[in-house]
Amino acid sequence: MKFEFFVALRYLRARRKQAVISVVTLISIVGVVAGVAALIIALALNSGFQSEFQNRILGATSHVNLFRLGSGPIDDFERLAQSTRAAPQVVAVVPSVYAQALLQSDLRQQPAILKGIRLRESDRGLLPPIREGNLKNFEGGGTTAPVILGKDLAEALGVIVGEKIRALGLGGRLSPLGRMPRIQTFQVIAIFESGLWEYDANWALISLGAGQKFLGYEPGQISTLEFRISDIYAAPAVATTIRNLAGRSYATNTWIELN
Repeated sequence: MKFEFFVALRYLRARRKQAVISVVTLISIVGVVAGVAALIIALALNSGFQSEFQNRILGATSHVNLFRLGSGPIDDFERLAQSTRAAPQVVAVVPSVYAQALLQSDLRQQPAILKGIRLRESDRGLLPPIREGNLKNFEGGGTTAPVILGKDLAEALGVIVGEKIRALGLGGRLSPLGRMPRIQTFQVIAIFESGLWEYDANWALISLGAGQKFLGYEPGQISTLEFRISDIYAAPAVATTIRNLAGRSYATNTWIELN
């Protein structure tokens, strides 16, 4: 038996004429136990909440983003992706385009962010969880380009899988009547649910080719190169390396800065 345990046990079992001392001792022990239990529960809840929130964020966004300084697109992204892939801890490099648009259904209209991505078989895990529909025809092939809507965005538009919507974007072609908006029709093939309202209510995912067509980009032009890395907490250091490999015309941000 350890000395400390022996002393504590003998003190607690000792007979005293003053019963108040035993009551105070009991209250002190219960107080310490309650305090330690409350601390452990609070730390566990905080750790669990942080882990769940982090997983939901990283389930919908990349770890590091590379983009061109200014408003122009990235040209020849295949070459840039090949050169920056040499950065340490880089697991995947995904090209993407972003565009703001006004989505219209037969019932309502809602502003949204169109994100065009190239979805290979190895990149399926980079998408938020699909709640309805499937990704079978995501790369197109039909007469109407496919789109995946966030759960809250689909509810706001009042559409379900299989229905069609229109996307209106600014900065279209010049005409005798002035600059006309870009208009493109999409068919809803799936609905995702990331668990974060910011994404579920504002994002619509389309193929990279459809995004380039909507923005008027050439096949080799994109908005952003998105990187997945093995150690998410090394994102600032990896971003610096990627920026140095890309050159002075480019900038980066990380999931830590964005959230």
